[in-house]
Amino acid sequence: MILQEQGAGDISYYKILLDIREEYAYVVLIQFGISGENDVLTTPVGMSAQMQSHYAKCCTICKEFFPCIVGPIMTNRIVLVVPCDVSTQEYRKRIEMIEQARHLTRKLSRCFEAKFRAGIGKTYRMEELKLSYSEAYRALSQSSSSVAHVDDLTLPGEYTDNYPKDMERRLFQQVTRGDRNGMRQTANELFDWMIRNYYDDREGIQLKVLEFVICAEREASLNGGIEPYGFHSRKDYMKIVLECDGYTALRSWFLQKLEDVCKKVATKQEKQSESIVSKAKQYINQNFSKELTLDEVSRNVNISPYYFSKLFKEETGENFIEYLTKIRIRHAKELLKNPLLSIKEICVMSGYSDPNYFSRIFKKQERVTPSEYREGL
Repeated sequence: MILQEQGAGDISYYKILLDIREEYAYVVLIQFGISGENDVLTTPVGMSAQMQSHYAKCCTICKEFFPCIVGPIMTNRIVLVVPCDVSTQEYRKRIEMIEQARHLTRKLSRCFEAKFRAGIGKTYRMEELKLSYSEAYRALSQSSSSVAHVDDLTLPGEYTDNYPKDMERRLFQQVTRGDRNGMRQTANELFDWMIRNYYDDREGIQLKVLEFVICAEREASLNGGIEPYGFHSRKDYMKIVLECDGYTALRSWFLQKLEDVCKKVATKQEKQSESIVSKAKQYINQNFSKELTLDEVSRNVNISPYYFSKLFKEETGENFIEYLTKIRIRHAKELLKNPLLSIKEICVMSGYSDPNYFSRIFKKQERVTPSEYREGL
């Protein structure tokens, strides 16, 4: 859950829920299987299910070596989130991590008769933890070692000393979230940085603006925020950029293109949210007469209970229990029109097992008991 795209409020919720007091964390990604061709780990049928049955033991072992939160088993991988107080991993600390991961994979291999590998990402703030996960995955994918840290991969990408890489990363995150206000502020800061440092390099700034726009569109598309682009979708970009009369016009085009991407992302997110809530409402309306939980409904729409609860409240203005109660009481009121049905029968048919509880809920909603409501019909 904490690795999903979240806002600052969501991250604060998970930190409280999981009793995390640190501001930073890194990811250790554990992979298991048997050695296949070229030492690639493969997972035979049944191995993942077998590991699921030993999940508790696996968690205990992982926590012996890292003060971590252990995620669920996903196919043949297990995610460890390791909170920490500092944002950097000095060389000595990195070596300690690798050694701890080596000891961990060896113990796991002995306990579960499988081969285990580990990839380690760099340290980030909690809201950027997906970056550490991506790096841990890359470390696993690009190294044949049993344990690899992303900083040990050959030929890492480098920036010039003063390049605002954090600002660039923030811009793309804001675009993929559809955060128009945040994007506009960061985009202006980036443009100001280019003008301040490379004012006389007009062609370089034009190329960088094109790069930012195209990369932002690509990131949004890869994250499902906008529809895929066709081959000719950007055919006019270079011509427009070259024809911009000065930096004011270039900045205006730059901001407008990123604004367009943010709008498309936000619109698609709204449609997806509406679709999820609509599907949830339909499921509730069809199943309100039986025992129904938030977990069951969120599982039906395939999102986490916390995110579903938040989304449902935002879209409907009421929480899951309030909506479910409203549907059940509305149905009970219709049933009360039938004099052949007892209050107890109506209670069960409306999704309640306890007539006394049903009566209390009914009175809270309608200010009268079910019997009084029937008498007033």
